[in-house]
Amino acid sequence: MTAPPPGRWRVRAIGLALVVVTLTIALAAQRDVGIARDETVYMGAGDGYARWWIDLVGGKRGATSRAGITAAFGGPGATDHNREHPPLMKTLFGLSHRLLHDRLGVAGHVTAYRAPTALMHALLVLIVFAWVAAAWGLAEAVIAALLTLCLPRALFHAGLACFDGPIATLWLATLYCYWRSLARWWWAIVAGVVWGLALATKHNALLIPFAIAPHFAWVVARQAYPRTPAGAARWLRALARGLVGRWYVPLALIAIGPLTLIAVWPWLWFDTVAHVRAWLQFHLHHVHYNFEYLGENLNHPPFPWHVAIVTTLVTVPAGTLAAARSLPGLGGEAHQPVGRAQPDRAGGEGDGA
Repeated sequence: MTAPPPGRWRVRAIGLALVVVTLTIALAAQRDVGIARDETVYMGAGDGYARWWIDLVGGKRGATSRAGITAAFGGPGATDHNREHPPLMKTLFGLSHRLLHDRLGVAGHVTAYRAPTALMHALLVLIVFAWVAAAWGLAEAVIAALLTLCLPRALFHAGLACFDGPIATLWLATLYCYWRSLARWWWAIVAGVVWGLALATKHNALLIPFAIAPHFAWVVARQAYPRTPAGAARWLRALARGLVGRWYVPLALIAIGPLTLIAVWPWLWFDTVAHVRAWLQFHLHHVHYNFEYLGENLNHPPFPWHVAIVTTLVTVPAGTLAAARSLPGLGGEAHQPVGRAQPDRAGGEGDGA
């Protein structure tokens, strides 16, 4: 078996160091943060979810019955056992508390619940590092990872037993796996699983396909017809030819994503359509929390079109914004893994990141 080149080990060592540093900083910073209202709900629900999974593994009779699942994950009310939110992170909160606090005694109550979010933040930094290393280079990857680590708002969310930090990680992870799938077919399977985990974290993961679809259409059309086709008809033909060669990417997302969501959410194991409908309808009519924006109290849509832009400008350090604008120029054109995705084909540059 041929050993990987030395450079690959250096990349892996830096990635591991970034994970350790990020996890340490996130866990240390959260000690000075009070408990948010939502955390108390998620902690309580997570305890119940964790207990159910432990009972399932232990072979407890009736755990997989309708009554057993409903007692842990559902109920007649719209908010019973917090069934209005998917269970992945809440389950991890409960399992983490049982392991780190109850069994090992190495963390306090709150820190034990929050540890999975801190770990997800470390994963976010690692993915940024791996992606930039593959697309631009090692120096650019270190810069991007450190700038991600130093995002104040992201670091705050990394210390809460909530979903905002983890869904950001799983959004990026899904996009990264999709990007890899353009060169290696089996990454499409991984992308489908990761998207399912994102769906099992927060409902805004439903928007991920809308982010992927335009890029995928552009990539497959450009590969099938390297020069820009003249006219819509020729472009559509090029797109169709490209889709024939990459059919597995949309299929993996469409098929594996929802199946993964169902697999980790026992409440969907029965009355699946009705329960999915109840989940989505809850958020279509969800109460809106007020916040002050440019001197105005906003508490219901429609919100100004520039909210996301202005919020980003005032919560992301100016140096990070400037680096995000100039980073591609530092390392030249990004490498795109857009080969024909044969099973034995290597991915993009820096595949060992």
